[in-house]
Amino acid sequence: METTKSPFFEHVSQEMKGKKAKHNKPHKMGRKGYYGKRKEWHEEDEKLVAEGKENPWEQYPGRSRPYLRATSEKTTSGSGNITFSSPLVAEVADKVKRIAAQDSDGSFTRVRENDVLTEALENPEHRGRVRGVSSLLGWG
Repeated sequence: METTKSPFFEHVSQEMKGKKAKHNKPHKMGRKGYYGKRKEWHEEDEKLVAEGKENPWEQYPGRSRPYLRATSEKTTSGSGNITFSSPLVAEVADKVKRIAAQDSDGSFTRVRENDVLTEALENPEHRGRVRGVSSLLGWG
């Protein structure tokens, strides 16, 4: 009990609270990450096809699709509309659509430092951190 009241513990606790406050685009991945969600997302896509509904995820190119899917609710219920976990994520999704629509000359690539998702997030990729890609299988 004494260790939780120490100045060092208080310092670390405040530092971690500050980091958590910056995390404003929460994902719904669970422990298995992108790889673990792949099967669930595939089943969701098949259900939409079986019901004759258009897949709303087709509008998001490359890495943006799994990244945004990780921050949304399931789409198989109701009309197939996408509901994001946060308004900030919904803004990113809108930016992705706008940027993808304007990319008629193909200036964006699948390279993570120059793709639609990086541009929409307005936050360059850092070495050692990858968004929207399974570490086991590569492109999602």
